[in-house]
Amino acid sequence: MSRVMIQLNDQERAALCRLAETEKRDLRAQAVLLIRNALEHRGLIANEHAATPNASVQEGVSYVVA
Repeated sequence: MSRVMIQLNDQERAALCRLAETEKRDLRAQAVLLIRNALEHRGLIANEHAATPNASVQEGVSYVVA
């Protein structure tokens, strides 16, 4: 797994924190989910949950976002 560092301004970070808290996710897992959803939406990667529409996060996946 590759490590990616991103910079967020204060407003973006606060919004990400609120969303993660609302959805009861770790901040890094929330960021990964948002990025994955955007890539799927644009057709750049396959939708891994197409066969399981009620799945929220793939089990056993480690998230490293600094």
